[in-house]
Amino acid sequence: MGQYKWKNGSIYIGEFHEGQKHGKGKWKKRFNAVNCNTYEGSYENDKKNGLGNFTWESGNVYKGNYKEDERHGYGEMYWVDGSCYKGEWQKGIQHGVGRMEFPDGRIKEGFFENNVFKGPVETPKMQQLKAQELLMNDMRTPTNIRVKSRGQSFPRPNLENTTRLPNKLETIEVKKINAN
Repeated sequence: MGQYKWKNGSIYIGEFHEGQKHGKGKWKKRFNAVNCNTYEGSYENDKKNGLGNFTWESGNVYKGNYKEDERHGYGEMYWVDGSCYKGEWQKGIQHGVGRMEFPDGRIKEGFFENNVFKGPVETPKMQQLKAQELLMNDMRTPTNIRVKSRGQSFPRPNLENTTRLPNKLETIEVKKINAN
C-alpha cells in the first residue's frame, strides 16, 4: 500500500506492483477538490481492470467492470439528468444487451451497438442481464462483508454514494461472510 502524487494535483492511494498501480486503489484528479473525477476499484499493470466506480466532475457515475482502462463487460451508467444504462459494454461503449431508462419514463431494452439501440432481444438474454444486475447489487450490499480492524470486526458502512480518500494510509482486511 502506498500513494503517488502527480504535479498536476492528481493522487493515487492503493496497491502497487513494480512501480505501477496494481490491485485495489483510489485515484482522484485533484486531491483537494470536492467535485472532480475519481475512480475507486481494481487496477492491473497501471490500468483499470475488474470492478470499479468512476465518478465524473459533472456527477455522472459508472459502476461496473473495466478491461484495459475501458468500460467492458457488465456495467451501470448513471447520468445527472436521471438517465440510466444497465448492460453490456465493449471498449468503453454500450455494446450488447442492455436497458436504457430515460427521465421521462421511456425505456429501451434490448440490443445496443456502438451506443445505438438496435431493437429488442429474446427473453433469455434479458433474464441474463437481470441476473448480472442482481449480482452487481449483491456485491455492493454492506451486509455481505465486514471490515476487520485491530482484531475487531465491524459491519462495513454503506459508502455507495461517497468518495473518500484517507488522510493517512489505512490498512483494512475485507473478507466475505458466509450466509450459512
